[in-house]
Amino acid sequence: MPGAHPDTTAAIVAALAAAAVAAGTVALVWVSFLPTGHRPMVDAVSDYGASPYRAFYRATVVSLGIGALLLLAALAHGTDVSSGGLIWLGAYGATRIAIAFFPTDLEGETVTPTGRIHLLLAAVAFTAIAFAATDLVPALHSEPGWGADHLLDGLRWAVVATAIGTGVTRVVLPLRHSVFGLVERLLYAATIAFLLAVAIEAVRVLS
Repeated sequence: MPGAHPDTTAAIVAALAAAAVAAGTVALVWVSFLPTGHRPMVDAVSDYGASPYRAFYRATVVSLGIGALLLLAALAHGTDVSSGGLIWLGAYGATRIAIAFFPTDLEGETVTPTGRIHLLLAAVAFTAIAFAATDLVPALHSEPGWGADHLLDGLRWAVVATAIGTGVTRVVLPLRHSVFGLVERLLYAATIAFLLAVAIEAVRVLS
């Protein structure tokens, strides 16, 4: 298979995407080790956003959203992948940024319109990244010069499985009160790994 035509602009944008995703990862890991009082096995990541540590949550979701949108731009500029996966990636990026401005309602508190919007944005984001991964990976396999097939395939199914798991553990109360936080954090980990892998491969191929 012939190599991809170099696209310096797309490669730079992909590198910026990787940097943004990495920054969001640092913020998430950092807050996880602070004395927040939240239980990682049970409590949602978004609970950090309704606490004195909200700046870390906002940095996480905004950075991931920016990273996804930059990756969309890089792939749209430097590849011929179909628009379907890019639209889903854009939906993920936009909802991640928007959710920073709609904090969640903590367990046991009064349900508010802001909290309902938060849940809607979260549902759209987690659904969108699953569809983005499902659509983009096969398309990227067909792109000249793209490799890491096994890695991207594994990450695609990791994102899909953890997105489904997050939805299930959210609606099944016994699971929500025992493992929801863990499963959601696995979704964050799979999503971050997927975005980074695609961005780094884009830099390699398009440089």
